[in-house]
Amino acid sequence: KGLPQVLEQLSAASGNQAVIWSIVEQTLPTLGSSSVVVSSVCRTALLAWGEDRRFFTDERYVKLWLRYARSTFSQDCVEGLHVFQHMHDQGIGRTSGMFYCRWAEALVQADTEQTAQALDVVNRGIAAGAQPLEYLQKAQRRIEEFALSR
Repeated sequence: KGLPQVLEQLSAASGNQAVIWSIVEQTLPTLGSSSVVVSSVCRTALLAWGEDRRFFTDERYVKLWLRYARSTFSQDCVEGLHVFQHMHDQGIGRTSGMFYCRWAEALVQADTEQTAQALDVVNRGIAAGAQPLEYLQKAQRRIEEFALSR
């Protein structure tokens, strides 16, 4: 299947999260790793998924948002950081340690002078009780070590 067919399938599956997740998991590996393709698939899947708040902590939904954020970041780091900020503002992934770690990594990758802001993001995750805590603590140490090494 090509990208247009996958996007059409996702749109047709609107509201059926299990089918949407299945389509994404089965087709993304076959479409290649282009950030434009990944971003298009994830954006269409998120629109089809819907913005029901009860999914904001659903691991599949959060992973989809994180894929979208990272693929958008690969194309335009400022826009990618806006996606992470949007997730935070909406409460998407607020209990996911992975969310805070990926956001902090993107901040450092975008500008190595943003280590203080990246640490703040990780600390927000810890304060929010995001899990797994060990993942956040490792990220915190990595960022602190990076800041000290400069």
